[in-house]
Amino acid sequence: MTPLRVEHLDLEALPVAQTTRLSVELVQDGLGRPIRVPVLVARGRHPGPVVGLTAAVHGNELNGIPLLHRLFASLEHRSMRGTVVGVLVVNVPGLHLNQRAFSTGEDLNHAFPGRSDGTEAQVYVHALMDQRHPDRPAPLRARGSDVLLLAHHFLERIAARANKPIVGISNRAAARLLSYTWPGNVRELVNCIERAVALTRSDEVQVKDLPPRIRDYQVEHVVVASEDPTELVPMSVVESRYVQRVLLAVGGNKSQAARILGMDRKTLHRKMRHYGLEGAPEPPVLTPAGDPAAAR
Repeated sequence: MTPLRVEHLDLEALPVAQTTRLSVELVQDGLGRPIRVPVLVARGRHPGPVVGLTAAVHGNELNGIPLLHRLFASLEHRSMRGTVVGVLVVNVPGLHLNQRAFSTGEDLNHAFPGRSDGTEAQVYVHALMDQRHPDRPAPLRARGSDVLLLAHHFLERIAARANKPIVGISNRAAARLLSYTWPGNVRELVNCIERAVALTRSDEVQVKDLPPRIRDYQVEHVVVASEDPTELVPMSVVESRYVQRVLLAVGGNKSQAARILGMDRKTLHRKMRHYGLEGAPEPPVLTPAGDPAAAR
């Protein structure tokens, strides 16, 4: 199963009585590409403490990775209390280089607990530690690139539980999910997907399967920083931001983005060039299923 890519480790948003695979963005490298760590989160059916486990603090010591996989496979979620979080690889840059130290040559053990204004290794560690105790999880409306990812994740789980062969979300329904403001946060999204799974008679969630408040939601204004007319942005800026948001939400799939935006691929490519949205491809992401440890 493909890990769910997120920018925030929001434990309360994850389903209970099962293990969820995540790919959590910590920082970006010098080219602006995300560096992600593979994480397993096992939530018990009953509330309780949160326990964290890590492996591969040294990038070339990978024995702990299969150990964590075996541990999570043995958990009895239905009788378990609390949550177990396993960071399969702490030193992702070191692992990619097959070396003990961080990419800069620093020992991550000496970088903890990290600093937001320190060395590269200290900033990396600080970002990891900050995931443990986020001051305030970002609301769903502020996590545009995560909305569809979360929706597909919940859809897969809920459809499997209901034994219904639903494989995705239609483009028109995806556009409604993106435009909605989600005042009820993640719980409202889960309820929305549960309703859609129960109602749909297709292999894709359709607009008609969504709750009326989401199906009929209309964006009536553009949010700006001020009501001062001198601070209002040009339409080209609004269009650029929305095109970028859609591209992020669909994971860079230009065909799907073009359909959501109501234009052909040629027009989308032209707008991307015009707005400078044609970035470098994202580097390979380390996932639990594809860990190099499996070959060692």
